[in-house]
Amino acid sequence: LATASFDSLVKIWDVDTGKCIHTLDEHNDKVYSIAFSPDGHYLASGSLDATLRIWSLKDGKCIRKYKNDGGIYEVSWNMDGDKVAACYGA
Repeated sequence: LATASFDSLVKIWDVDTGKCIHTLDEHNDKVYSIAFSPDGHYLASGSLDATLRIWSLKDGKCIRKYKNDGGIYEVSWNMDGDKVAACYGA
C-alpha cells in the first residue's frame, strides 16, 4: 500500500501491521499521483515540484528523477513496466 499527500511525502505501508515501511521525502511540493509498476518492484510519483520520480520499493530509494516544465498530475506505467506516462500542466 502506498499513499501520497499534499505535504510532499509518499509513504509505503505494511498492510498486515499497519506500520510505515518507507517515507519517500525527496519531492518539494504536493504529490498528486503515484503508481506501482506491474511487477510491484517500483513506484512512480508525480508532484507539483515538476518532477517524476521512480522509487525502489525494496529500499525506498529514488532511482530515477525526471524534471519537467510544469507540475505532474498523473503517472501511469505501461503493461510491460518499461515506460511511464505523465500528465502535466505548464
